[in-house]
Amino acid sequence: MDVALAALRLGAREVELACLESGDEMPAHKESAQQAVDEGVNINLSWGPKRILGKNGRVTGIELVRCTAVFDKKGRFNPSFDERTTKSVETDMVILAVGQTSDLSLLPKGIKTTNEETIAVDPVTLETGVPGVFAGGDLVLGPSSVVESIAAGKRAATSIDRYLRGEDLKAGREKKEVNRVEKPPKEGIEEKAREATPLLPVDQRRRNFGEVKPGFSEEMAMNEVQRCMTCGSKAYIAYPEDCMTCFSCEITCPYEAVDVHPFKEVLPFAIEYPAGGEKRG
Repeated sequence: MDVALAALRLGAREVELACLESGDEMPAHKESAQQAVDEGVNINLSWGPKRILGKNGRVTGIELVRCTAVFDKKGRFNPSFDERTTKSVETDMVILAVGQTSDLSLLPKGIKTTNEETIAVDPVTLETGVPGVFAGGDLVLGPSSVVESIAAGKRAATSIDRYLRGEDLKAGREKKEVNRVEKPPKEGIEEKAREATPLLPVDQRRRNFGEVKPGFSEEMAMNEVQRCMTCGSKAYIAYPEDCMTCFSCEITCPYEAVDVHPFKEVLPFAIEYPAGGEKRG
């Protein structure tokens, strides 16, 4: 998707994208795929390259063959094709974008790997098969998001600190079962609509690399952070790495069931409390 969108920004009149996977299998974020479609990229699902066509030393097109399955019965990447079903796409340039893979040849002995060619680690501590060696990010998860990699870095840092201190790497870190509130409180909580993410108009995205998402204005940002995210209604913050400590859940919870941080002194913004409501902080 990145390559297709970059081609448009560099002046391509039309972009055809072909991938082996179906729409459900395609290893791309839905948001990125939708952006590509919005900007005019034609996505050819379940097609693979058969041969590149050319004349007089120049590319004239590419012949595609129908992909019937991407993985074999054991779940391994092993595409199957129907050689009887092909189609040709005219083009004057072919760009191969085959993703990424980990170079495991540099790993020291003792570090175990998985069938997906990633490093096997303890799910809690991220320690590898070699004591004192930790791993995270794409080498463990495969292609993943920046947020997931940052979260792994935080967990690994905690483990490294404990290891150097000679402390138990797992103590207090095991995933605990939590009781979700069956009927989250509704009364007393104002329902506010989510702020829609601003997007650069499609006709302004070509031939430039400007941000497609310019971000919230100050007013939109304030409106968004003051919405109750219902963290309290679940009795715990599901993704603590994403918590912005805006205190909205604590301030608006009618049962005062949420306590974000014991050392807070002032709230980050002013809020108008309903009649009879008490300020807490």
